[in-house]
Amino acid sequence: MGPVTVTRPVTVTGPVTVTGLVTVTGLVTVTGPVTVTGPVTVTGPVTVTGPVTVTGPVTVTGPVTVTGPVTVTGPVTVTGPVTVTGPVTVTRPVTVTGPVTVTGPVTVTGPVTVTGPVTVTGPVTVTGPVTVTRPVTVTGPVTVTGPVTVTGPVTVTRPVTVTRPVTVTGPVTVTRPVTVTGPVTVTRPVTVTRPVTVTGPVTVTRPVTVTRPVTVTRPVTVTGPVTVTGHRHRDRTRHRDTTRHRDTTRHRDRTRHCDRTPSP
Repeated sequence: MGPVTVTRPVTVTGPVTVTGLVTVTGLVTVTGPVTVTGPVTVTGPVTVTGPVTVTGPVTVTGPVTVTGPVTVTGPVTVTGPVTVTGPVTVTRPVTVTGPVTVTGPVTVTGPVTVTGPVTVTGPVTVTGPVTVTRPVTVTGPVTVTGPVTVTGPVTVTRPVTVTRPVTVTGPVTVTRPVTVTGPVTVTRPVTVTRPVTVTGPVTVTRPVTVTRPVTVTRPVTVTGPVTVTGHRHRDRTRHRDTTRHRDTTRHRDRTRHCDRTPSP
């Protein structure tokens, strides 16, 4: 398939189902708003090797289910707001090797579930605010090798659960506030090999639980205030061992005192 250009609004109110192979090797440009109110299901592989540019708002109110692999090797640019109010489920690999740029706000009000691996090798830049009001669950590995830059505020009000490894080898920069009001649970290793810089305040009001190693091999810089009001899990084994040591010492001292009592 060659270049695809759409300069008018696109509205889809019925279900969209793709079960065969879809390959686009030319430029894809959409300048009108895109609205999808019916469910979208992709069960066959989708491959896009040309750049994708969307300058109008994108609104998806129906559920999106991807069970076939998605590969994008050209840059992806979205300059209008992106709003997803239906659940998004991805069970197959998603690979993006070109840069991803989003300059409008991103709002996700439906739950997001990713069970297939996600790989992004180009830089990711988001200049609009990011708001997630529904749970996000990632059970497949996530790998980002290009820099990640977020200049708009990030707000997460629902639980975030990561059960597979997350690896970031490019620098991460967040210049606006980060607010997390839902619990965060990480049960797999997280590895960051490049610098992390946060210049806005970070606020966490719910529990954070990490049951696997977190490895950071580059500097972490936070220049805004950090506020944590949710409880954090901590190991109480050391406290119990210390208590036992104090009890044993006290028992020894008491025994010595009895030995020193003069005989009649």
